[in-house]
Amino acid sequence: MNGSFILVTATPDISIESIEKYMLNQYDGSMTEIWNVNDNPTDCRLDHIDKEILIFRDSWHELGMFEVVDDFPGGYVVWNIGRHNFPHESYVPIAMDIGNYRVDNPKCIKVKSEELALSIMYKAAHGKGFIGRLDFNSLCGR
Repeated sequence: MNGSFILVTATPDISIESIEKYMLNQYDGSMTEIWNVNDNPTDCRLDHIDKEILIFRDSWHELGMFEVVDDFPGGYVVWNIGRHNFPHESYVPIAMDIGNYRVDNPKCIKVKSEELALSIMYKAAHGKGFIGRLDFNSLCGR
């Protein structure tokens, strides 16, 4: 079968039509199927998932997309955007630091709990500065 099977988790304020339009623009129509967890979370065939995506509406009412990764990639840092701009519990936003407070290629990584996610995001925002792979893995006990 051609295309990708993508599991999408979106905040409740985003319609399935908006998700489909956004994802088709992102992937140039190369997807075979999108599964939206919010529609029917028990109907997701997780053994067929090629990629997991989190979608949300940011403070400027634009759709944002984060690919979920299992391991913290080299060259990435915890992206200090706050939970209000990234409303997915137990996930931490990460991105490539390209200097001058700019980032590229945002992704996110799931951690054990929302408390741990908030703790990591707090440390990135207050005093610790950028948290890279080694610090992240240490904070997560990996």
